[in-house]
Amino acid sequence: MPPQIIITDEEVRYAGQILLPNAEFFDEERVRFIKELTTVDMQACPGSGKTTCLFAKLLILAQHLPFEDGSGLLILSHTNAAVDEIKEKILKHCPHIFDHPNFIGTIQGFVDQFLAIPFYGQKYGHLPYRIDDEIFHEKVWEPGKARRWLQNKPNKNEIIENLRFDQGGNLVSVSALPGANTDTHKALLEMKNKLLSDGYLCFEDAFYLAECYIREFPKIIDLLQNRFAFVFIDEMQDADIRQLNLLDKLFPGNCQTTLQRIGDQNQAIYSRKVKSDNVWTPREGFLTLNGSKRLSENIAATVQNISLNVQELRGNSLRKNIKPKIILFDDATIKEVPKKFGDLIIANGLHQYERPVFKAIGWRKTPPENTAGLVLGSYFDGYQNPTYKSKLDFETLNGYLRAGDISDNESLASARRTILNAILKTLRITEVRQSIGFPFTVQALLAFLKNKNENIYDEFKLKLYKWSLAIHEGKDIHDEIRDYLKELLSNTFSLSETAIRKLEAFFSKPTEAGATASLQSKSLGNVFCYQLEDVKIDIHIATIHNAKGETHTATLYLETYYFNDAGKSYESQRLFEQLKGNRIAVSGVRVKESLKMAYVGMSRPTDLLCMAVHKSRMPDNEIVHFENNWEIISLCSERTEPILENVEER
Repeated sequence: MPPQIIITDEEVRYAGQILLPNAEFFDEERVRFIKELTTVDMQACPGSGKTTCLFAKLLILAQHLPFEDGSGLLILSHTNAAVDEIKEKILKHCPHIFDHPNFIGTIQGFVDQFLAIPFYGQKYGHLPYRIDDEIFHEKVWEPGKARRWLQNKPNKNEIIENLRFDQGGNLVSVSALPGANTDTHKALLEMKNKLLSDGYLCFEDAFYLAECYIREFPKIIDLLQNRFAFVFIDEMQDADIRQLNLLDKLFPGNCQTTLQRIGDQNQAIYSRKVKSDNVWTPREGFLTLNGSKRLSENIAATVQNISLNVQELRGNSLRKNIKPKIILFDDATIKEVPKKFGDLIIANGLHQYERPVFKAIGWRKTPPENTAGLVLGSYFDGYQNPTYKSKLDFETLNGYLRAGDISDNESLASARRTILNAILKTLRITEVRQSIGFPFTVQALLAFLKNKNENIYDEFKLKLYKWSLAIHEGKDIHDEIRDYLKELLSNTFSLSETAIRKLEAFFSKPTEAGATASLQSKSLGNVFCYQLEDVKIDIHIATIHNAKGETHTATLYLETYYFNDAGKSYESQRLFEQLKGNRIAVSGVRVKESLKMAYVGMSRPTDLLCMAVHKSRMPDNEIVHFENNWEIISLCSERTEPILENVEER
């Protein structure tokens, strides 16, 4: 391990000059965390600037690299976007932090590189083709000996696409499988092992292989601890149980490596889902960041009581202190809710801010169980479910281009990545492989083109940039990419016309009107354009999951239907007391889930928080109890008295 490092006030000021705007400085609460270099957890409130504090610590530690004993830093987060942010903020100030022996990446990327891929190479004698759920789903099939059992399952595709190995090496899926001695189980196991040996791994396979590696070669734990003197894990609340268990095995709290886990357990909604129980709980003696740089004092006071776990939340006195609003609507006025939100934005002058962000967010895009409850689209005409956003692979080129629309992102990396994935898809469809017999990866494709012809390689890189920029600008470049790919496959890969005709379905395109709508679904279809006299504003529409981690100038929280438990299906029903400002003990699973979602969604705005509630869920005689925290705005001409459900959640 390196000699003891003591972070000085001067170093903290140096980091602040780089990271903080307008000559701001780190306060005592944040300085304490930046200077802390022992194993500890950090519980941080929304908008606390915890990631900026982590960046400050990294900037300072980078000045001490390389450590004398050859060890380095391990910095992990959950998304590539978070890793890109690290690069954007600190790369130019300390580029060597990205060099060996340091590693900055996602938890998945770390497990892949240091555990799963090395073990896979030892076991199978070659490297995996790709670790990716989408490709795995593309390659699974219905084994003949399992067909009879599967045909009676309404979710048979989901079963075979979610075949996994648990920590004990047992085959499991989303539904219980027949016994290990049955022909069905053996057939499914044979298919899973065949895909594994062929190099087609889902993300969770990497953790299974990592666990095998540790079990068979436990010395790898010592090697990793010797390599990394400090481990920092951001957004720790998003870790799932398998990730948490693996990281605990590699870096237990009493090991020689300093481990700092940073997150907010109240925001644990796990990327695409929410769970009522916390996987990660900060260890005893954890530090806190309770002062929010994002939230105004009024918003902080309102949101504080909505958190599942008790947490002090102090707002920013420099923010415009607008009282949060509850907008009451009925069936006839539901489409007026976004307009009222727009009126409030303009009335408070928020549209005059530099680069303001206005968003309307909700939990559900579609109601479960085929119910008719309210969802995001209920409030807007022309709302389109952006189901493609989480996918990496698609059936058509048009699908890739839609996913590459990153008009809300200043980076072109997302568009470039989806274009490259589209090209790899054409190679898989036409069965073009590397000389060693494996399908092309991005790295292998770029290396092949460079070795083939430098001019072709340079032209390819230039087109990638131009296409990424065009997608960013909302242009339709489907036909241009299609024609280029046909030419590339014919001239560079020497494919026949017959082989290229296999791509007809992939290159198929909707009618002109349909294509335009598809390509612009993110930039137009899910943006509510509001105009009041000569003022125009754009209100972006998104799920709470997609808005997680964002900062908005104003947020409209739209309550949506989520199951029906004891007659309660909406946030205003489950969180009735918390919205009034009362902190009460909760035990119901749905209440806990609703608390987490509401906490994440309502902690996005800096200045204005609005919540839309149907009038039937707020009786007249209760309004007075909400007015300490909320201003009530009714769009309804008349109010009807609802019957409140008092049945305890189960």
